[in-house]
Amino acid sequence: MVRGCLLLLAATLLAGCGGTKPLVDKPTYWRTIDGTITFRERMSLNSAAVVQVWLLDAERLGARSKTVVSATISNPGQVPISFTLDYDPAWIVADHIYTVRAEIRDRGRLMFMSDRPVSVEPGDKGASVELMLIRVSART
Repeated sequence: MVRGCLLLLAATLLAGCGGTKPLVDKPTYWRTIDGTITFRERMSLNSAAVVQVWLLDAERLGARSKTVVSATISNPGQVPISFTLDYDPAWIVADHIYTVRAEIRDRGRLMFMSDRPVSVEPGDKGASVELMLIRVSART
């Protein structure tokens, strides 16, 4: 009896995980930064590649930037790789400096990264950014 209930519960939970639509839609007042990631090397990413993109509050010079929001893209396919960062405009401070950076890892090993963050101005209409990543040395 208990085993049957557990199987039914597991099947119900798994059925809810099948779609690509998030369980909770983002609020309509949220804003978006769209962009693309690319690199100059003529090489393919394999299916184990993972892209991480960050919107950073870089206001304090010399201090570590604070992550506002990030996105992870598993098995991103080939470049250019599109990304979207959704954020609540309440998280944005009007006079702060914001940047976007990204990296690509393959099985945990850093392959590509932003050599410098790209400035963005998150606003009512959102922003668009293009990131050109550089290859990380094979020693890394």
